[in-house]
Amino acid sequence: MPEELWSIPAIWPALSFVERQQHLYMTLVFTVVYIIVISAILSFGYSFIYRIVGPPRYGPYDLPQPQVKVGRYKR
Repeated sequence: MPEELWSIPAIWPALSFVERQQHLYMTLVFTVVYIIVISAILSFGYSFIYRIVGPPRYGPYDLPQPQVKVGRYKR
């Protein structure tokens, strides 16, 4: 830690805690990775449950899907 930070008395406890941590950068990287993975799992779970029990895709005032058959384009 830079010496200038130790001259601020209010952050001594935080600086001493950070200095005692071993492998701090790797711990922070794994924490971020875990947060991303857990939030992705929760997001997929939410979207799966919402698809099952959520409201219908189209309401009573929506027009039906057009019944158009599209063929291959020939030049």
